[in-house]
Amino acid sequence: MTSFTEFTANRVEGILNKLSPFKAPGRSGIPNAALKHCATTISPILATIYTSICRLNYYPHRFRCINQVVIRKPGRPSYEEANAYQPIALIETIAKVQSTMVTEDLSYICEKHKLLPKNQFGGRPGTTTSEALHMMEQFTRNAWRKGNMVSALFLDIQAAFPNMQKERLLENMRVRNIHEGYCNYVNMILTHREI
Repeated sequence: MTSFTEFTANRVEGILNKLSPFKAPGRSGIPNAALKHCATTISPILATIYTSICRLNYYPHRFRCINQVVIRKPGRPSYEEANAYQPIALIETIAKVQSTMVTEDLSYICEKHKLLPKNQFGGRPGTTTSEALHMMEQFTRNAWRKGNMVSALFLDIQAAFPNMQKERLLENMRVRNIHEGYCNYVNMILTHREI
């Protein structure tokens, strides 16, 4: 892995080539198919832009702007209820490419230094719902073997707490000695966002 403030053209090109070509674009209207097609040509330019964003600690206003559209959920008996609709955030793809690289880095750091609890399965590479179910089954069987009863409470945490507190997230990152560059990046992308 290169230093936080340096993004390579090869890495950018790799992310561009993984883009789903038919996803809706952000405010620029540049389709993913065009970015994929031009990946080799634009990767060095984007790598320079991403590196500059981190070195200058400046996140472009255009990257902070999100188009949000509301679409109908299919198969609903009535569309007169608010929950029959789903908001979709259309984030600028060029901004998402950098965020993807930072996410990969942070994920690697968390796994390498064991910064996440063993029983956290969401948002981690290589973990599946099946593994979470197996862990729960094993816990239950072990309790039964000891003659204990087991009760479970399932919560949809994401729905119950749909947003996070930026300052708390940054504090948690710093306590875990995450490089300050990553903290600054997270702070930049979560400050003054517009929908």
